[in-house]
Amino acid sequence: MQKKIIALALCFFCALFSLRPAWAAPAPTLYAEAAILIDAATGQVLLEKNARRQLPPASLTKILTCLLAMEQGRPEDLVTIPEEAAALDSDAAAIGLVPGEVHTLGDLLYAMMLPSANDAAIAVAVHLGGSVSGFSLEMDQRTAELGLTGSSFRNPHGLPARDHYSTAYDLAQITRQALEHPEFLAYAGAPSHAIPYGPGHRGYSFRHLDRTLLRNSEFYDPRAVAGKTGWTDEAGNCLMTVGEQDGRRLIAIVLHADSEEVGGAAYRDTRALLDYGFSAFRPATLPLGTGTADLVWEDAEYRLSLPRDGLTFLLPVELEEVSGFALDLASDPGRITAAGGEFWGEAVLRDSAGREVLTAGRFPLEAHRLASPAGPGREVYLLEQEEKPSRGDVPLALGGTLLAVALLAFRNRQSRREAAEKEAFWQSLDQREGDIFAKIKEEEGLL
Repeated sequence: MQKKIIALALCFFCALFSLRPAWAAPAPTLYAEAAILIDAATGQVLLEKNARRQLPPASLTKILTCLLAMEQGRPEDLVTIPEEAAALDSDAAAIGLVPGEVHTLGDLLYAMMLPSANDAAIAVAVHLGGSVSGFSLEMDQRTAELGLTGSSFRNPHGLPARDHYSTAYDLAQITRQALEHPEFLAYAGAPSHAIPYGPGHRGYSFRHLDRTLLRNSEFYDPRAVAGKTGWTDEAGNCLMTVGEQDGRRLIAIVLHADSEEVGGAAYRDTRALLDYGFSAFRPATLPLGTGTADLVWEDAEYRLSLPRDGLTFLLPVELEEVSGFALDLASDPGRITAAGGEFWGEAVLRDSAGREVLTAGRFPLEAHRLASPAGPGREVYLLEQEEKPSRGDVPLALGGTLLAVALLAFRNRQSRREAAEKEAFWQSLDQREGDIFAKIKEEEGLL
């Protein structure tokens, strides 16, 4: 009997811990070593697998190169092809740009994003940064400004290099930033592009390598509006895809998506991610909560709060009612990033019991610098020590405090001296008045 009770108890606890929340839709099984699916509008993470693992990004590097080019240049800017662009290995993807040719920046971005031309990426980098190494520094600086800490870039194209890596999460956020520029959908989404012959260059014609955008491909997906392929021996197959459906836009990143049994694993993973994101979530709007979080950044303390406007996020379709739920600022410091005086955080949807349901997005936070606490500082404490520090041990900051104390003492002595002088004056005046009255009385007696 006792054994039966123990067995039943074990079954109960196993069932208890295997229970899933009612809103937890089954997630797809992925071939990729790392992957992520986010909402392009808010940055909300819908699904992730090893999303913070640092891996070689291959040509997904070019998404950041394109972002910097859109931010720093104009499509009509003229770019002279440098010698470095022709110094690639024979097996590196290129369209055969000739040093000395002159192309527009826009045409080079098409060449860089569609057929993944490494020679075009080098030309863009040298044009914007003066050199490949100089542009690489700008790439790292830009990711730091975005509050992304999992990446390190050593070139603009993604060919193998030491200390060149990124994460699925960072690449998704970089893509999200690139989508702030409407022309990115053309550079990364056009099925093909042609550079006509001109006086300063030859003519070129090429098509996109991303098969989700090609109608004659078995992996064609009508929801795909932009993409970027990537591959090296070390990185494996990598893919970025932007999908749109019913007015919603999602970003899927897969890294090292390979399978010996199944061909096109990166495309199959991407389709599974988009199917999951568009079917398992629906838009919902809630007013943001009033939660705050304190953060020390660069030796100063800030109080962070959510934007005052409501946030539209993607809610699991199984969760029909949103009453009793609230959006609050995540208190986990690891979910708050800071760079350049700006702060980003994540809003967490919690139920009435305070349990986390989902993370609703990544967006700028309102920051208010807190005043330093009032009260005696270290210098005042030092003045109260029984042993006064030697003159040479007094720090510079203490000198100001000593000067203030000395001035105060001087003023006190001066006040006491002035009071003593006034007292002596009145005493002298009283004495003089007494002498005058005595003399008057003496004279009256004589009269």
